[in-house]
Amino acid sequence: MRLSTHMPQTGEEFKQKILDIEEFWQFPCCWTAIDGCHIPMKCPSGGLQACKEYHNFKNFYSISKKLYLNSHYRFVWGSYGFPGNSHDAVIFRSTDLWTRIKEGFLPVIGKTVGNVTVPPLIVGDSAFPLHTWLTKPYTNAVLTPQQRNFNYRLSRARMVTVRVLLGMHGSP
Repeated sequence: MRLSTHMPQTGEEFKQKILDIEEFWQFPCCWTAIDGCHIPMKCPSGGLQACKEYHNFKNFYSISKKLYLNSHYRFVWGSYGFPGNSHDAVIFRSTDLWTRIKEGFLPVIGKTVGNVTVPPLIVGDSAFPLHTWLTKPYTNAVLTPQQRNFNYRLSRARMVTVRVLLGMHGSP
């Protein structure tokens, strides 16, 4: 299921979202952050298989919710209702937003670094797939100072989702 959104519709609206996140969180080219949480539930009827699908890695039954927020803590996109054991990447790939992005929904804007134009980015955690338009933290144990700085700034940009999830449920 999809939630009501504040999705930018024009290149100018995307540019403003990008400027806001860059100003507030010092992360360039980002227009939204993605994260999710598990909503606890009782084991659903339907036998052992139904229970397995809703049993998550945190060891309880849940429905998964994914939120995409802008720098003003407004929903850009949202989806919920997936079984608790569904992987974040699988959920994201099944959304209309994924389809729209793959079909060229994102405007051709961005910052030019060297001879590469960085498109509007979504920031997520390590569970999400890396794409030219979706970035996530470096995961090696030994990181360069530049990689640590990148992870720090990406984490700051993602905090908008963490704060909203904490406010809604008390935990992400």
